[in-house]
Amino acid sequence: MKRFAAPAILIALASLVARQAAAGPVDRTPPGIRASMAQARFIESPSPQLSQSTQVAGASRRPQQAKAAIGLGFFGMLTGSWLGAAIEGDCRCQERGFAGAVIGAPVGAAVGAILGWHLAR
Repeated sequence: MKRFAAPAILIALASLVARQAAAGPVDRTPPGIRASMAQARFIESPSPQLSQSTQVAGASRRPQQAKAAIGLGFFGMLTGSWLGAAIEGDCRCQERGFAGAVIGAPVGAAVGAILGWHLAR
């Protein structure tokens, strides 16, 4: 049985390769932008009562608030560390203002994030 299986597989593969060679090379390059634009279809929304702007405005409120909170939180962290270092004053040590900056950074970040969240409403 094994003697007949190997030649049968080789003959099947040879005929498959011969068919592909006879068919010629296949053009696999993607179509250009003009062909893609010609095939594009624009479909109207199924319910014209709901406008696109009302759907987008309601859906993007939370991400906008989160972005504002992150941005102002970072700015608040920088401002809080700068103010904390300035308020601490002279401690006659090597790292002048470091303790004030460490305390002021999270306070400023929290205040900035809360302010950003409420201003984005």
